[in-house]
Amino acid sequence: TSDTYARTVDRAAAESLGAQIATHAAASAKDSTVAFGHQVQRSNLLLNGVLLVVAGFLGLWSAFTLRLQDAIISIYVLLFGALLIFFKLGINKEVIQTYFGFIHSGTGQLLMLVVAGNLAWFTGWVGIVVAIFTNINGALTWYNARTESVEPS
Repeated sequence: TSDTYARTVDRAAAESLGAQIATHAAASAKDSTVAFGHQVQRSNLLLNGVLLVVAGFLGLWSAFTLRLQDAIISIYVLLFGALLIFFKLGINKEVIQTYFGFIHSGTGQLLMLVVAGNLAWFTGWVGIVVAIFTNINGALTWYNARTESVEPS
């Protein structure tokens, strides 16, 4: 009977160890998936910033045809793109945190990307492509931020 008891205890310990290993493996897989998601999101926002700067710069050419309203909108698009690049690369962290703290939340990023994306519509044909990408990226960024804050740790 003591032999049977020892086998039962060993089996229970092995099952417990197996459950712990499976839980750890699942947590590690989730952590690596989340890390990959953050890396993709970071590169998407960085790419979005570069595209906004390009669209803004190309839209500045409208100043030569005396369409000053389009040129001013292009400056705003360029500045939103530069802000996004500085945020994602960590340039001037203190200034961005102080004056643009909203960009650190999913909702703040959504609002900034929607405003920048909808301004980009008016910067020419490149702006239309950038606007579509920016609005989709804003929605995805907001969705990712919402799902991460809802998931239990």
